[in-house]
Amino acid sequence: MPLETKFVGAEDTFAYDLTTTEEMFRQLDKIASNVASRLERYQLKGRTITLKVKYGDFRQITRSQSLPCPSAMK
Repeated sequence: MPLETKFVGAEDTFAYDLTTTEEMFRQLDKIASNVASRLERYQLKGRTITLKVKYGDFRQITRSQSLPCPSAMK
């Protein structure tokens, strides 16, 4: 019996702190595009999107949003 994929994700650690909203959105767009490409490549869809942010002092916040229907994020 093949295993069911439960999670597709991507993350990045930056060599410097992102300090502007523009920088953050630009990097988030790259990471989201990476996940969307993986979903497309493996013909998968997902319902819950989770964003994890870790600060320079290692504090971390996580937020999730579930969609009503599965999506490939494109």
